[in-house]
Amino acid sequence: MMFVVGILARRFGWLDTVKMGNTTGALSLMIGCLLALGIYLCDGGAWNAFVAQWFGIYESLLCVFLCFGLLWLFCEYGSWHNKFWQWCAAQAYGAYIVHLLLMIALQNVVDGIWMGAFGKFMFIGVAITIASFGLTWLLRMIPGVKKVL
Repeated sequence: MMFVVGILARRFGWLDTVKMGNTTGALSLMIGCLLALGIYLCDGGAWNAFVAQWFGIYESLLCVFLCFGLLWLFCEYGSWHNKFWQWCAAQAYGAYIVHLLLMIALQNVVDGIWMGAFGKFMFIGVAITIASFGLTWLLRMIPGVKKVL
């Protein structure tokens, strides 16, 4: 759903017309982070039952608040006008397309290696991010692929 909303937002220029103030942006980011933390604090009891019962709505709110909060944070405090970030922007769509297959493959490769849940999350996250952007860059060198990716 968020992918489709992102396409529509780009096509109709929604992000160019929406001006989010510092209070709204910071509050969105804070609520999103608290909701994300709330999922990890589920350890039985009433909170676990609440999150489990309302997970569809809970997760949707988490997604929306984090997306708006991160958009505000990066628009407000990011400086993205250098060659590296322009290169990343050019590869972003293709990286989105290829990352899932690479992630599944790497998860299967490291399945038998113990490094803890957070360690695997960080290792796979960093490795796949780099690999996805690199693979997309290589694929875009093939004639005609740049128009699609």
